[in-house]
Amino acid sequence: MSSTPKLLRSGDDTPDEVVRLRREIAGLEQELREVKEEAETAKRASADAVQAIRALRQQLEPLHKSLKMIFGEISRVDAGRVAQDAARDVEASGLSPKWIMLKEKLGGRQAEFIDLLQHGEMTTAQLAAAAHCHRDTVAQTIHKLFRAGVIIKSGRGTFALKDL
Repeated sequence: MSSTPKLLRSGDDTPDEVVRLRREIAGLEQELREVKEEAETAKRASADAVQAIRALRQQLEPLHKSLKMIFGEISRVDAGRVAQDAARDVEASGLSPKWIMLKEKLGGRQAEFIDLLQHGEMTTAQLAAAAHCHRDTVAQTIHKLFRAGVIIKSGRGTFALKDL
């Protein structure tokens, strides 16, 4: 017997074997066409994604630059100095950091009344004189401070800061 495979020998090909091989080749050619189409679809999708990313990058570039500038400025701030300044403010005002935060949150007359009441209890008349305002303004401000839960009224008709 020779070393040539059975299919390559000219006289031994059976019609069934030839038909089977032709069908197999046709199936493989069809499979190849499908894979090529899938590859082409993937290439188009990839190109679309790259284009979308490019457009997104173009839209976000100004924001990105702004954030880089902001964080660059933030990193230049001396955190130790900021903490020292805050501690000095607490010392100067005589208020705890909680009261300072409340003053910043409430603002206006309410913050002014917190400053006044840090020295001790005061009546409505005393608050009006110290804040240079009308008694109605004092009443409105006291009401707001009560709603905020930061003051108490003593039995003597005076108002004082709550203990935080």
